[in-house]
Amino acid sequence: MVENKVKNYPWRWCMVGNIVDKRFYGEEHEIKSGVKLFSPGTKVYIAPHQWGDGGDKLVVLGKSRHKNSLIECIIKSKHICNWRLKKIYPSKVLDRMNYSKYHWWGNDDEWKECIENYVKDVKKYLSNNTKILKNETVEEFLLNIDNMNTTSKGLIRIQESLSSDIEDVVEYCKNKIRDKNCKISKEGRNWICITDDIKIIVNSCSNTIVTVKKM
Repeated sequence: MVENKVKNYPWRWCMVGNIVDKRFYGEEHEIKSGVKLFSPGTKVYIAPHQWGDGGDKLVVLGKSRHKNSLIECIIKSKHICNWRLKKIYPSKVLDRMNYSKYHWWGNDDEWKECIENYVKDVKKYLSNNTKILKNETVEEFLLNIDNMNTTSKGLIRIQESLSSDIEDVVEYCKNKIRDKNCKISKEGRNWICITDDIKIIVNSCSNTIVTVKKM
């Protein structure tokens, strides 16, 4: 454990990622959704290496799967996707970093450059690791379509947007995406699916239908 000796930063640079949608588990390579403490797609704030294990395990902050509160814990780095740089302003997250028993990033240019280089290395490693489940190509996205879902709030948004009495919104979206005329592209963390003057936006980590818009 590395003690966080510098506290009360007014802001910090930080590495951020999302919990993977699916992962292999056990000798039989059973497919699990998310990880024990975090749901698929959960945003996590990632601390620097605390030990000399090459970054296999990392300290993260994120909202717990079981409680709507921030928890700080240790997870395997291979269970994180969409690595990126973020500036953390005054918030509950910054407070937890400032008073953490672990070491977190600082707020000068050296820390920023360190994170940027780290993100590049991680992305290269993940792209070459065949044991990690991915959702980066259109083919992989379509293979995962049966796992597509939405939230209760998302369901309301979609129904209001479509102005329709569609009984099964998720199945409706799946069928639209499966249509051979559907144009699928990736923008940031989301898949954009356009067909029949409708735009369907799907989170690439959690396969959650974020929204549906008429064009």
